Amino acid sequence: MHTFQVNSQINENGLLSIKLPQEWANQQVNVLLVLEALQNSLKPPEPANLTQAFELLTQLPDDFMNERTGDVPQSREEWL
Repeated sequence: MHTFQVNSQINENGLLSIKLPQEWANQQVNVLLVLEALQNSLKPPEPANLTQAFELLTQLPDDFMNERTGDVPQSREEWL
């Protein structure tokens, strides 16, 4: 058995993709993938923070939605 180090990445959907060597393309190769978690590479999820949302709201122009009228809301069906 031979050991090779290959390039891999986790995409935006959380899927692991691995680039295998080109010379393996025309050969019959069995691949065994061993995942080792590195403590420094695993970050805990960042807590939700609305600071950026509030900053964006402060940047809205003063006349934002001035054209909106005081019409009554559209009617909705009762679903309960």
